Amino acid sequence: MEPDLTLKKQVVVIGAGFGGLSFIKALDDSSSQITLIDTHNYHTFSPLLYQVASAGLTAESIAHPARAAIRKSGATFLLDTVIDIEPDHNRVLLGSGERINYDTLVVAAGSVTADFGVKGAKEHTLGMKTIDEALLIRSKVMRALEDASRYGHHAVPIVIVGGGPTGVELAGALAELSKVLHKDFPELGPSALKVTLVEAGDRLLPMFPDSLSAVAKRDLIRRGVEVLTQGQVAEVTAKDVSLKGGRLLESNLTVWTAGVKGNSLGDILARHLGVSARRDGRIEVDGHCRPTGTSYPNIFVVGDLAARNEKGTILPMVAPVAMQMGRHVAALLKDPDHPELKYRDKGSMATIGRSDAVVWVGKIRISGLIAWLAWLGLHLAYLLGGRNRLQVVIDWGWNYLTYDRTARQILR
Repeated sequence: MEPDLTLKKQVVVIGAGFGGLSFIKALDDSSSQITLIDTHNYHTFSPLLYQVASAGLTAESIAHPARAAIRKSGATFLLDTVIDIEPDHNRVLLGSGERINYDTLVVAAGSVTADFGVKGAKEHTLGMKTIDEALLIRSKVMRALEDASRYGHHAVPIVIVGGGPTGVELAGALAELSKVLHKDFPELGPSALKVTLVEAGDRLLPMFPDSLSAVAKRDLIRRGVEVLTQGQVAEVTAKDVSLKGGRLLESNLTVWTAGVKGNSLGDILARHLGVSARRDGRIEVDGHCRPTGTSYPNIFVVGDLAARNEKGTILPMVAPVAMQMGRHVAALLKDPDHPELKYRDKGSMATIGRSDAVVWVGKIRISGLIAWLAWLGLHLAYLLGGRNRLQVVIDWGWNYLTYDRTARQILR
Protein backbone atom coordinates (compact mmCIF):
# COMPACT_ATOMS: atom_id res chain seq x y z
CA MET A 1 0.00 0.00 0.00
CA GLU A 2 1.29 3.46 -0.87
CA PRO A 3 2.05 5.61 2.21
CA ASP A 4 -0.30 8.47 3.00
CA LEU A 5 1.70 11.56 2.11
CA THR A 6 -0.54 13.73 4.29
CA LEU A 7 0.97 12.05 7.35
CA LYS A 8 4.51 12.82 6.32
CA LYS A 9 6.52 15.62 7.84
CA GLN A 10 6.67 18.52 5.42
CA VAL A 11 10.25 19.65 4.83
CA VAL A 12 10.76 22.76 2.71
CA VAL A 13 14.21 23.54 1.27
CA ILE A 14 14.90 26.97 -0.24
CA GLY A 15 17.74 26.87 -2.76
CA ALA A 16 19.08 24.19 -5.13
CA GLY A 17 22.70 25.00 -4.41
CA PHE A 18 25.35 22.83 -2.76
CA GLY A 19 23.81 23.10 0.72
CA GLY A 20 20.21 22.39 -0.25
CA LEU A 21 21.00 19.44 -2.51
CA SER A 22 23.44 17.92 -0.01
CA PHE A 23 20.71 18.05 2.64
CA ILE A 24 18.14 16.37 0.39
CA LYS A 25 20.55 13.63 -0.69
CA ALA A 26 21.60 12.90 2.90
CA LEU A 27 18.13 12.95 4.50
CA ASP A 28 16.80 9.82 2.76
CA ASP A 29 13.86 9.66 5.16
CA SER A 30 10.64 7.99 4.04
CA SER A 31 8.70 9.77 6.80
CA SER A 32 9.39 13.19 5.27
CA GLN A 33 8.00 14.83 2.16
CA ILE A 34 10.56 17.31 0.80
CA THR A 35 9.72 20.35 -1.32
CA LEU A 36 12.63 22.13 -3.01
CA ILE A 37 12.05 25.71 -4.15
CA ASP A 38 14.38 27.67 -6.42
CA THR A 39 14.13 30.54 -8.88
CA HIS A 40 15.96 28.41 -11.49
CA ASN A 41 15.20 24.87 -12.55
CA TYR A 42 18.85 23.87 -12.40
CA HIS A 43 21.80 23.60 -10.04
CA THR A 44 24.77 25.80 -11.02
CA PHE A 45 28.26 24.41 -10.49
CA SER A 46 29.55 27.84 -9.54
CA PRO A 47 33.29 26.97 -9.32
CA LEU A 48 33.32 26.73 -13.12
CA LEU A 49 31.35 29.89 -13.90
CA TYR A 50 34.56 31.67 -14.84
CA GLN A 51 35.14 29.10 -17.61
CA VAL A 52 31.76 29.93 -19.11
CA ALA A 53 32.66 33.63 -18.92
CA SER A 54 35.97 32.99 -20.68
CA ALA A 55 34.51 30.78 -23.46
CA GLY A 56 36.08 27.57 -22.16
CA LEU A 57 32.80 25.79 -21.39
CA THR A 58 29.19 26.08 -22.45
CA ALA A 59 26.62 27.10 -19.83
CA GLU A 60 24.80 23.78 -20.18
CA SER A 61 27.92 21.91 -19.09
CA ILE A 62 27.79 23.33 -15.57
CA ALA A 63 23.99 23.46 -15.14
CA HIS A 64 22.27 20.29 -13.94
CA PRO A 65 18.45 20.03 -13.91
CA ALA A 66 17.13 20.36 -10.36
CA ARG A 67 14.48 17.69 -10.89
CA ALA A 68 17.12 15.23 -12.06
CA ALA A 69 19.25 16.01 -9.01
CA ILE A 70 16.45 15.13 -6.57
CA ARG A 71 14.76 12.36 -8.57
CA LYS A 72 15.91 9.49 -6.37
CA SER A 73 14.93 11.32 -3.18
CA GLY A 74 11.25 11.52 -4.06
CA ALA A 75 11.31 15.26 -3.40
CA THR A 76 9.03 17.74 -5.16
CA PHE A 77 10.42 20.74 -7.04
CA LEU A 78 8.76 24.15 -7.35
CA LEU A 79 10.08 26.78 -9.78
CA ASP A 80 9.28 29.94 -7.85
CA THR A 81 10.71 32.71 -5.70
CA VAL A 82 10.33 32.85 -1.93
CA ILE A 83 9.41 36.43 -1.07
CA ASP A 84 8.55 36.01 2.61
CA ILE A 85 8.91 33.58 5.50
CA GLU A 86 6.30 33.35 8.24
CA PRO A 87 7.87 31.36 11.08
CA ASP A 88 4.93 31.91 13.46
CA HIS A 89 2.69 30.12 10.96
CA ASN A 90 5.29 27.63 9.64
CA ARG A 91 4.91 28.66 6.03
CA VAL A 92 6.66 30.48 3.19
CA LEU A 93 5.10 32.90 0.71
CA LEU A 94 5.98 32.48 -2.96
CA GLY A 95 6.06 35.04 -5.75
CA SER A 96 3.13 33.23 -7.34
CA GLY A 97 1.05 34.05 -4.26
CA GLU A 98 1.00 30.47 -3.03
CA ARG A 99 1.80 29.69 0.61
CA ILE A 100 3.67 26.47 1.40
CA ASN A 101 3.42 24.98 4.90
CA TYR A 102 6.36 23.25 6.54
CA ASP A 103 7.27 21.28 9.64
CA THR A 104 10.96 21.86 8.99
CA LEU A 105 12.49 24.70 6.96
CA VAL A 106 16.01 24.62 5.53
CA VAL A 107 17.12 27.96 4.12
CA ALA A 108 19.98 27.53 1.64
CA ALA A 109 19.40 30.63 -0.47
CA GLY A 110 23.08 31.34 -1.14
CA SER A 111 24.81 34.65 -1.70
CA VAL A 112 25.03 37.59 -4.09
CA THR A 113 27.79 39.98 -5.14
CA ALA A 114 28.77 42.61 -2.56
CA ASP A 115 30.01 45.93 -3.98
CA PHE A 116 30.71 47.51 -0.54
CA GLY A 117 29.01 50.71 -1.62
CA VAL A 118 31.76 51.67 -4.08
CA LYS A 119 30.47 54.45 -6.31
CA GLY A 120 29.38 53.16 -9.70
CA ALA A 121 30.08 49.50 -8.91
CA LYS A 122 26.44 48.47 -8.93
CA GLU A 123 25.75 50.21 -12.24
CA HIS A 124 28.95 49.52 -14.16
CA THR A 125 30.28 46.12 -13.07
CA LEU A 126 29.25 42.51 -13.50
CA GLY A 127 29.46 39.86 -10.81
CA MET A 128 30.24 36.16 -11.19
CA LYS A 129 27.45 34.48 -9.23
CA THR A 130 25.06 33.25 -11.92
CA ILE A 131 25.10 31.67 -15.36
CA ASP A 132 23.37 34.75 -16.77
CA GLU A 133 26.22 36.93 -15.50
CA ALA A 134 28.86 34.57 -16.90
CA LEU A 135 27.17 34.56 -20.31
CA LEU A 136 26.86 38.33 -20.23
CA ILE A 137 30.56 38.71 -19.45
CA ARG A 138 31.44 36.41 -22.34
CA SER A 139 29.15 38.24 -24.73
CA LYS A 140 30.45 41.67 -23.69
CA VAL A 141 34.03 40.50 -24.16
CA MET A 142 33.30 39.18 -27.64
CA ARG A 143 31.26 42.29 -28.59
CA ALA A 144 34.08 44.55 -27.42
CA LEU A 145 36.53 42.57 -29.54
CA GLU A 146 34.32 42.89 -32.59
CA ASP A 147 34.03 46.65 -32.05
CA ALA A 148 37.77 47.03 -31.46
CA SER A 149 38.52 45.08 -34.62
CA ARG A 150 36.19 47.30 -36.61
CA TYR A 151 36.91 50.70 -35.12
CA GLY A 152 39.69 50.75 -32.55
CA HIS A 153 42.41 48.31 -33.61
CA HIS A 154 43.81 48.03 -30.08
CA ALA A 155 43.60 45.48 -27.29
CA VAL A 156 40.37 45.54 -25.27
CA PRO A 157 41.01 46.58 -21.64
CA ILE A 158 39.29 44.48 -18.95
CA VAL A 159 39.56 45.11 -15.22
CA ILE A 160 38.83 42.42 -12.62
CA VAL A 161 38.36 43.70 -9.07
CA GLY A 162 39.16 41.14 -6.38
CA GLY A 163 42.20 38.88 -6.07
CA GLY A 164 40.51 35.88 -4.47
CA PRO A 165 40.17 32.51 -6.24
CA THR A 166 37.41 33.69 -8.60
CA GLY A 167 39.32 36.80 -9.66
CA VAL A 168 42.58 34.92 -10.11
CA GLU A 169 40.96 32.13 -12.12
CA LEU A 170 39.03 34.52 -14.36
CA ALA A 171 42.10 36.69 -14.97
CA GLY A 172 44.18 33.68 -15.98
CA ALA A 173 41.43 32.30 -18.22
CA LEU A 174 40.89 35.61 -20.01
CA ALA A 175 44.63 36.03 -20.52
CA GLU A 176 44.76 32.62 -22.19
CA LEU A 177 41.64 33.41 -24.21
CA SER A 178 43.42 36.54 -25.38
CA LYS A 179 46.16 34.43 -26.98
CA VAL A 180 43.57 32.24 -28.68
CA LEU A 181 41.66 35.23 -30.04
CA HIS A 182 44.79 36.56 -31.73
CA LYS A 183 43.95 34.12 -34.52
CA ASP A 184 40.52 35.70 -34.96
CA PHE A 185 41.63 39.31 -34.48
CA PRO A 186 45.23 39.59 -35.73
CA GLU A 187 44.80 43.35 -36.20
CA LEU A 188 44.57 43.74 -32.38
CA GLY A 189 48.11 42.55 -31.82
CA PRO A 190 49.54 39.49 -30.04
CA SER A 191 47.15 39.93 -27.10
CA ALA A 192 43.59 40.84 -27.99
CA LEU A 193 42.69 41.55 -24.34
CA LYS A 194 44.51 43.68 -21.81
CA VAL A 195 43.61 42.13 -18.44
CA THR A 196 44.23 43.96 -15.16
CA LEU A 197 43.59 42.32 -11.78
CA VAL A 198 43.10 44.69 -8.83
CA GLU A 199 43.36 43.49 -5.23
CA ALA A 200 42.85 45.77 -2.23
CA GLY A 201 45.14 43.72 0.00
CA ASP A 202 48.87 43.31 -0.19
CA ARG A 203 48.74 39.94 -2.00
CA LEU A 204 46.54 37.71 -4.14
CA LEU A 205 44.70 34.73 -2.64
CA PRO A 206 44.90 36.07 0.92
CA MET A 207 43.48 32.82 2.33
CA PHE A 208 46.46 30.87 0.94
CA PRO A 209 50.02 30.75 2.33
CA ASP A 210 52.31 33.56 1.16
CA SER A 211 54.35 31.20 -1.01
CA LEU A 212 51.34 30.08 -3.06
CA SER A 213 50.09 33.65 -3.38
CA ALA A 214 53.46 34.59 -4.85
CA VAL A 215 53.26 31.68 -7.30
CA ALA A 216 49.81 32.78 -8.45
CA LYS A 217 50.99 36.34 -9.01
CA ARG A 218 54.06 35.18 -10.90
CA ASP A 219 52.07 32.87 -13.18
CA LEU A 220 49.47 35.55 -13.95
CA ILE A 221 52.14 38.09 -14.84
CA ARG A 222 53.79 35.50 -17.06
CA ARG A 223 50.49 35.19 -18.91
CA GLY A 224 50.34 38.93 -19.50
CA VAL A 225 48.01 39.96 -16.65
CA GLU A 226 48.78 43.25 -14.93
CA VAL A 227 48.48 42.60 -11.19
CA LEU A 228 47.87 45.56 -8.89
CA THR A 229 47.89 44.84 -5.16
CA GLN A 230 46.95 47.41 -2.50
CA GLY A 231 44.69 48.89 -5.14
CA GLN A 232 41.50 50.15 -3.54
CA VAL A 233 38.76 51.11 -5.98
CA ALA A 234 37.31 54.58 -5.48
CA GLU A 235 34.84 54.71 -8.37
CA VAL A 236 33.74 52.76 -11.44
CA THR A 237 32.33 54.26 -14.62
CA ALA A 238 31.33 52.73 -17.93
CA LYS A 239 34.80 53.44 -19.33
CA ASP A 240 37.27 53.31 -16.44
CA VAL A 241 38.10 52.35 -12.86
CA SER A 242 39.49 54.97 -10.47
CA LEU A 243 41.80 53.82 -7.70
CA LYS A 244 42.38 55.64 -4.45
CA GLY A 245 45.58 57.56 -4.96
CA GLY A 246 44.57 58.84 -8.36
CA ARG A 247 45.42 56.08 -10.84
CA LEU A 248 42.87 55.64 -13.62
CA LEU A 249 42.43 52.28 -15.38
CA GLU A 250 40.75 52.21 -18.78
CA SER A 251 38.14 49.45 -18.88
CA ASN A 252 35.68 48.27 -21.51
CA LEU A 253 34.38 45.73 -19.00
CA THR A 254 34.78 45.61 -15.23
CA VAL A 255 34.09 42.35 -13.39
CA TRP A 256 33.54 42.53 -9.63
CA THR A 257 34.80 39.50 -7.70
CA ALA A 258 35.83 41.40 -4.57
CA GLY A 259 33.24 39.95 -2.24
CA VAL A 260 29.86 38.37 -1.64
CA LYS A 261 27.08 38.79 0.89
CA GLY A 262 24.10 36.77 2.00
CA ASN A 263 21.00 36.64 -0.15
CA SER A 264 18.37 39.26 0.69
CA LEU A 265 16.18 36.46 2.03
CA GLY A 266 18.48 36.47 5.04
CA ASP A 267 17.33 39.97 6.01
CA ILE A 268 13.70 38.88 5.69
CA LEU A 269 14.25 35.81 7.86
CA ALA A 270 16.26 37.73 10.45
CA ARG A 271 13.52 40.33 10.79
CA HIS A 272 10.86 37.71 11.43
CA LEU A 273 13.08 35.85 13.88
CA GLY A 274 13.77 39.02 15.81
CA VAL A 275 17.54 38.95 15.26
CA SER A 276 19.93 41.13 13.31
CA ALA A 277 21.72 39.86 10.23
CA ARG A 278 25.45 40.53 10.10
CA ARG A 279 26.86 43.33 7.97
CA ASP A 280 27.58 40.76 5.27
CA GLY A 281 23.92 39.72 5.24
CA ARG A 282 24.55 36.36 6.92
CA ILE A 283 22.64 34.94 9.88
CA GLU A 284 24.60 33.64 12.86
CA VAL A 285 23.87 29.97 13.54
CA ASP A 286 24.74 27.56 16.33
CA GLY A 287 26.44 24.18 16.09
CA HIS A 288 23.30 22.65 14.58
CA CYS A 289 22.78 25.41 11.98
CA ARG A 290 19.85 26.93 13.84
CA PRO A 291 19.72 30.74 13.97
CA THR A 292 21.07 31.84 17.34
CA GLY A 293 18.93 33.80 19.78
CA THR A 294 15.61 32.50 18.45
CA SER A 295 12.93 30.06 19.58
CA TYR A 296 12.31 28.33 16.25
CA PRO A 297 14.04 24.93 16.47
CA ASN A 298 12.48 23.81 13.18
CA ILE A 299 14.33 26.43 11.09
CA PHE A 300 17.85 25.80 9.80
CA VAL A 301 20.17 28.01 7.74
CA VAL A 302 23.00 26.43 5.73
CA GLY A 303 25.57 27.52 3.18
CA ASP A 304 26.60 31.07 2.35
CA LEU A 305 23.69 32.55 4.26
CA ALA A 306 24.84 30.93 7.53
CA ALA A 307 27.59 32.41 9.70
CA ARG A 308 28.96 29.66 11.92
CA ASN A 309 31.68 30.62 14.40
CA GLU A 310 34.18 27.86 15.08
CA LYS A 311 37.20 28.56 17.30
CA GLY A 312 36.76 32.29 16.86
CA THR A 313 36.62 32.13 13.06
CA ILE A 314 33.55 32.46 10.85
CA LEU A 315 33.40 29.60 8.36
CA PRO A 316 34.02 30.77 4.78
CA MET A 317 31.34 31.09 2.10
CA VAL A 318 32.49 28.12 0.02
CA ALA A 319 30.85 24.96 -1.32
CA PRO A 320 32.46 22.49 1.15
CA VAL A 321 31.01 24.40 4.09
CA ALA A 322 27.54 24.40 2.53
CA MET A 323 27.71 20.68 1.78
CA GLN A 324 28.83 19.75 5.28
CA MET A 325 26.12 21.94 6.82
CA GLY A 326 23.45 20.34 4.63
CA ARG A 327 24.55 16.83 5.57
CA HIS A 328 24.72 17.80 9.25
CA VAL A 329 21.12 19.06 9.35
CA ALA A 330 19.96 15.86 7.63
CA ALA A 331 21.79 13.77 10.23
CA LEU A 332 20.30 15.87 13.03
CA LEU A 333 16.75 15.33 11.80
CA LYS A 334 17.34 11.59 11.84
CA ASP A 335 19.12 11.65 15.20
CA PRO A 336 18.30 14.55 17.58
CA ASP A 337 21.35 13.62 19.67
CA HIS A 338 23.73 14.06 16.75
CA PRO A 339 26.84 16.02 17.90
CA GLU A 340 27.40 19.61 16.84
CA LEU A 341 28.89 20.44 13.47
CA LYS A 342 32.67 20.44 13.29
CA TYR A 343 33.81 21.67 9.91
CA ARG A 344 36.48 19.59 8.21
CA ASP A 345 38.65 21.87 6.09
CA LYS A 346 39.71 19.78 3.13
CA GLY A 347 41.95 22.50 1.75
CA SER A 348 41.83 25.19 -0.90
CA MET A 349 42.79 25.32 -4.55
CA ALA A 350 42.77 27.74 -7.44
CA THR A 351 43.79 27.36 -11.07
CA ILE A 352 45.80 30.05 -12.79
CA GLY A 353 45.56 28.56 -16.26
CA ARG A 354 46.77 25.78 -18.48
CA SER A 355 48.92 23.35 -16.41
CA ASP A 356 49.13 25.81 -13.50
CA ALA A 357 47.26 25.77 -10.20
CA VAL A 358 47.90 26.09 -6.48
CA VAL A 359 46.68 23.61 -3.84
CA TRP A 360 46.84 23.95 -0.07
CA VAL A 361 45.81 21.03 2.16
CA GLY A 362 47.11 21.28 5.72
CA LYS A 363 50.88 21.22 5.51
CA ILE A 364 50.80 20.22 1.84
CA ARG A 365 51.45 23.03 -0.63
CA ILE A 366 51.55 22.17 -4.32
CA SER A 367 51.75 24.26 -7.46
CA GLY A 368 52.17 23.63 -11.16
CA LEU A 369 51.05 20.64 -13.23
CA ILE A 370 50.32 18.24 -10.35
CA ALA A 371 48.18 20.85 -8.62
CA TRP A 372 46.36 21.53 -11.89
CA LEU A 373 45.59 17.84 -12.39
CA ALA A 374 44.31 17.63 -8.81
CA TRP A 375 42.11 20.66 -9.47
CA LEU A 376 40.70 19.04 -12.63
CA GLY A 377 39.96 15.77 -10.88
CA LEU A 378 38.24 17.31 -7.87
CA HIS A 379 35.98 19.53 -9.94
CA LEU A 380 34.97 16.64 -12.15
CA ALA A 381 34.17 14.55 -9.09
CA TYR A 382 31.81 17.16 -7.65
CA LEU A 383 30.17 18.16 -10.94
CA LEU A 384 26.61 16.82 -11.12
CA GLY A 385 25.44 14.68 -14.03
CA GLY A 386 27.28 12.09 -16.11
CA ARG A 387 26.58 13.96 -19.35
CA ASN A 388 27.91 17.18 -17.83
CA ARG A 389 31.13 15.45 -16.78
CA LEU A 390 31.59 13.94 -20.22
CA GLN A 391 30.97 17.26 -21.97
CA VAL A 392 33.42 19.06 -19.67
CA VAL A 393 36.09 16.42 -20.27
CA ILE A 394 35.60 16.74 -24.04
CA ASP A 395 35.78 20.54 -23.92
CA TRP A 396 38.80 20.55 -21.65
CA GLY A 397 40.55 18.00 -23.87
CA TRP A 398 39.77 20.00 -27.00
CA ASN A 399 40.96 23.24 -25.41
CA TYR A 400 44.16 21.62 -24.21
CA LEU A 401 45.05 19.90 -27.48
CA THR A 402 44.10 22.69 -29.89
CA TYR A 403 44.67 25.83 -27.79
CA ASP A 404 41.18 26.84 -28.89
CA ARG A 405 37.98 28.00 -27.18
CA THR A 406 34.83 27.05 -29.06
CA ALA A 407 32.13 28.74 -26.91
CA ARG A 408 32.71 32.22 -28.32
CA GLN A 409 29.18 33.02 -29.41
CA ILE A 410 27.51 36.31 -28.44
CA LEU A 411 24.30 35.13 -26.81
CA ARG A 412 23.31 38.12 -24.66
